[in-house]
Amino acid sequence: MKQITQTLLCILLGVFVSVTALCSTVSDQQWQDITDRLRALEHCQDTNSCPQDPSSPRNSFYLLGEEINQELDRVAQWQRDFGSNAESRALLHHFLKYQNEFVQEKVLTILREMPADDDTVAELLALLPDVRDKRVLIPLLIQLQRYPKMQSQVDKAFAQVLERGSFEAGKVLAQHIQPFLGAENLAFYQQLHSQLPPQSAKARALAKAIAREKSKQARREG
Repeated sequence: MKQITQTLLCILLGVFVSVTALCSTVSDQQWQDITDRLRALEHCQDTNSCPQDPSSPRNSFYLLGEEINQELDRVAQWQRDFGSNAESRALLHHFLKYQNEFVQEKVLTILREMPADDDTVAELLALLPDVRDKRVLIPLLIQLQRYPKMQSQVDKAFAQVLERGSFEAGKVLAQHIQPFLGAENLAFYQQLHSQLPPQSAKARALAKAIAREKSKQARREG
């Protein structure tokens, strides 16, 4: 009986090891295929293999973005199946900087499924001052809400956008800044507001956010 039990355990262990090895092989093969395809798309101009719309070069640019996004969807599914790791995070951080707002939006969507981490918030803060499109800016702000301990760095990055960013970025940021305001940084934003063009859209939106926060604090104190 003891011999039979040992034999069964050995068989089960062998099956487990075989399944684990098979999963690892499938994971590695899928990842290699995804990264090879993304590398080819990113460097398609070198091989004259970029997707083309003969009627519009601009459409060709977005066709390329669509194909990259299809592969990024595969990255997201791969992470759901096998878990994220340093390599998959690094790949997403790389494409977060890709100069196509639809690709950047896709990366931000995928990052929402992943745990918050220090490397990601550093990439988000580095990207923020250069963002011009609200398609990217709004989901980026949603991501930054996951990092309350980085408030000081976030405030500094917001100041850069409000003072020196594009008209659209400054306005959109001011319109969505409310979740980031609190007693600890209200004075900072009041000072920042005093330095903005008083009749600008971003100044008006920031003033409204400051007023709402002051009202909220007054109710809390009362």
